[in-house]
Amino acid sequence: MATAFNWYPSDRRTSLPRTPAMPALRALLTQGGDMRIGLDGATGRNAYGCGGIPDPDLAAFGSSTASTISVGGYRAAGALRDRVVDGGPVRIEQEAARIRQALLDLNRVPRDAGVEAVLAASGTDAHLIFATLQLNRPGKPWLIVMPDPCETGSGVPDAIAGRHFNSGTALGAASRKGSAISNAEPGRTLHYALRNRDGSIRTTDSIDEEVDAAIRAGLADGNRILLVAVDGSKTGLVAPSPMRSTDWKARFGDSIEVLVDACQFRLSTVRLNHYLAGDCAVAVTGSKFMGGPIYSGALLLPAGAAARTREAAFPAGLSAYSARCDWPSHWAAAGRLEATANLGLLLRWEAALAELGRFRAIADERAAEIALRFRDLLIPALEETDMLDPLPHACSDEADAAITAPLDRVPTIFSFRLKRRGGAAGCRSAEEARHIYRTMPVLDCLPWIGPRTEIGQPVSVGEAGALRLSLSAPLLAGADEDGGAALGRLIGQVVDRIDRTARAID
Repeated sequence: MATAFNWYPSDRRTSLPRTPAMPALRALLTQGGDMRIGLDGATGRNAYGCGGIPDPDLAAFGSSTASTISVGGYRAAGALRDRVVDGGPVRIEQEAARIRQALLDLNRVPRDAGVEAVLAASGTDAHLIFATLQLNRPGKPWLIVMPDPCETGSGVPDAIAGRHFNSGTALGAASRKGSAISNAEPGRTLHYALRNRDGSIRTTDSIDEEVDAAIRAGLADGNRILLVAVDGSKTGLVAPSPMRSTDWKARFGDSIEVLVDACQFRLSTVRLNHYLAGDCAVAVTGSKFMGGPIYSGALLLPAGAAARTREAAFPAGLSAYSARCDWPSHWAAAGRLEATANLGLLLRWEAALAELGRFRAIADERAAEIALRFRDLLIPALEETDMLDPLPHACSDEADAAITAPLDRVPTIFSFRLKRRGGAAGCRSAEEARHIYRTMPVLDCLPWIGPRTEIGQPVSVGEAGALRLSLSAPLLAGADEDGGAALGRLIGQVVDRIDRTARAID
């Protein structure tokens, strides 16, 4: 077991030598994730199409998938790197603890609530860590009830089952996708759909009833339940209703664990704290709505869930995903982890926290006002094109009005299908949408096609594929500062660019 302090990842993942010298900031920001975080030598972009340095001229509407690091975030990460260089191993442990606490403080989590933050390389890693520890708790078998994978991360079904979700891990180890990281396995997994096959949104009541029936049947069959709720899916949906999620936890106690997938981080502090007060764990990331660079995840554990989770065996396989500084110091089991710190992860969270702090300075009502203006400009622009077909979007359910803030009631992810040219029936498939998505960066050099644009990766909606345009915390903060002038100008240009691209490669 490695006990020496080291920068991560090691030479298992990169050609960087293991020396006391600190790599450059740009290199560090691409370390400590899996292979998707690396930059392509030819394009300078990672697997999500994001660059490794700030790009102020980019029309960044792709936060539903990933974000390119902001100027402010890059500066904050650079300052942290410099402090660590000067302070060494003790300083990085202090900085890791500060980052975990700052994440809670900026989300207005009461310090006396006993909530604990665990850092993870991504939202999917956070799912894996939580699920693996639950599955290793002695007792009855687990039944997993989770959303349709089309609305969550592609690796989440494997991760929530305690399986490797890629061919490499965050800390550079090789892995076999789909294989278990410990001896514990769930009995089976049930999925609930958020949309109908035609792309329309299912009613909250219908989803709540389906999940309730699955929970009750699973308990009757002698299982414990691991429920994954989603608050901000790939297309911006919330299900089951937040009130029902906490009600199930209160009613069934230790027979159920609830993990809220809030990895888009598009929920208010009011709703986040509702989940935590209801003993539900929450997975978040700093790399989508918050505008930090990719691969900055965290698991927020309320006091009860933290106490139960600490009772679990700590499988050796977690050493491939997690470092000791990711955990609160009093988690003795985390002392078995081989890596001391994942510095790349800490730097990415520092960048995200810089944007989170900027966003939290905006009054909730003002943020909602900007988001409404964005919606009211974007939807008509999409509807007026020849090639784009906006999907229905959802707002908070009236039943949850008591635990919502103004921005919770306004969508910030807008999905649209791609029509076929010439009035042909149907919309383009997910593969055709992926082709258009991959082609957009190639056309950046053509001035007539419009501004360089970052959009969300396609998702499958029934038989079609849908692309996404999204608001982010940096866009909201920028609009608050300049009155929304730049954001308003960009909307028409970006929609026109997507429409032109779709027609150009039809």
